[in-house]
Amino acid sequence: MKWAVTLLVVLNIVLGIAAINWSPPGKQAPAGGEGRLPRVADLKLNVAPKPRESEPASSASPERPLANEHNDPAPPRGSQKRICGRMTGFQSRAAAEHLLRSIGVTLQTVAIEKVEDERPPYHWVLIPPFPSREGALKRLEELQRAGVDSFLVTEGAYRNAISLGLFESQKLAEDLNARFQSRNIETVLVNTDRNQISYALVFAVASKADFDRFLNDAKRVPGDLPSVEKAACEGVASPDKNP
Repeated sequence: MKWAVTLLVVLNIVLGIAAINWSPPGKQAPAGGEGRLPRVADLKLNVAPKPRESEPASSASPERPLANEHNDPAPPRGSQKRICGRMTGFQSRAAAEHLLRSIGVTLQTVAIEKVEDERPPYHWVLIPPFPSREGALKRLEELQRAGVDSFLVTEGAYRNAISLGLFESQKLAEDLNARFQSRNIETVLVNTDRNQISYALVFAVASKADFDRFLNDAKRVPGDLPSVEKAACEGVASPDKNP
């Protein structure tokens, strides 16, 4: 009889434990043995946090540095290495063209410029031109026999005139002119242009090596080497467009 009672007690304990483990959620007996359900406000949902959606990779781009608005624009491609030069002192355009034909370096651009060196005019004391060369020579012979320093003008606007003196000083020229006129010799005082005309060769090469080769080739050309210096690159005519 005792064994039966003991068996029933054990069976009840096993059934009680099984009932607790197998009961559905929300219907388990509350802790403390109270026979009431918890309030809705006291319930806490055990909800796993929703994972954050990652942004598309294409939308995440590194920030680009802002361009400096004060930066100078980039020079055109090919202009950084170009070197320009200026060769001055040619007495004629033909002399500059002759040097160009003697240079073995390819020039990117080239131009021949006329250079006028302005100077104060000369003051010229003259006996006006004679109608013929024979008359001028006869009068020149008379003056030279009298010891007057004079010579015949053979070309230009005063051809067949007799020159009595060419001066930089206007006062000296005026004094000589007055002295001849006081001796009843017809003379005139004219101002003649003394500006010097020369020519310059302006060119551009692709590199410093070409610039050095240009100088070496120029030194081999017979005659005095004109002055050569580097110059700012400006728009000049290309070789096939140079007049």
